[in-house]
Amino acid sequence: MSYSKKTDDHKLWDLANKLDQFAYDFDFYDWADSFDENDFTLTSTVEQLARGQKHSILAWLNYCRLLVEEDETEWIDRIEELQQDVLAA
Repeated sequence: MSYSKKTDDHKLWDLANKLDQFAYDFDFYDWADSFDENDFTLTSTVEQLARGQKHSILAWLNYCRLLVEEDETEWIDRIEELQQDVLAA
């Protein structure tokens, strides 16, 4: 594995962790308590990002954005930042 591949993997794992943290924090329907282990989710997210399959992640972020009121700028900023990170990955 080349150094750049390791760096790319590291960046994808960092992004997957940011998405996971956002999902936990946002948790609009209080589902987070129903999951004990998130290793599978993180691995799946990294694999999706590595294959360039960003559509479902971006669609989920767009859905989250629809649930947020216009005056909830902290959530809007986080969602927009994540959208940009996903597009750049």
